[in-house]
Amino acid sequence: MERHEEVYGDQIGIWHSDDLREQPLGRLVYLIYDINGLDGINCINNNGRFVGVRDDVPQKILHPCLEQILKISEDFVPQIAREEYEARLRSLHQ
Repeated sequence: MERHEEVYGDQIGIWHSDDLREQPLGRLVYLIYDINGLDGINCINNNGRFVGVRDDVPQKILHPCLEQILKISEDFVPQIAREEYEARLRSLHQ
């Protein structure tokens, strides 16, 4: 960070020329060892890591339980297909 401040100043940001859209724009920033710093313009592969994402975060993300999914699906899955739909979902959640 000291080198970044020396070269670019004390702010790290992402600026877009069309940033006045109603939807916010952004770019994922990640650490990469090839350049010894932050990157956000190239593809991320096995030599990079997203900034601020801990290893254990994916395990802590809560997903709806099977019963919640089945309840919501009642409005969208026709009765004729519901039994097979439920069976397939149950096989995924084993």
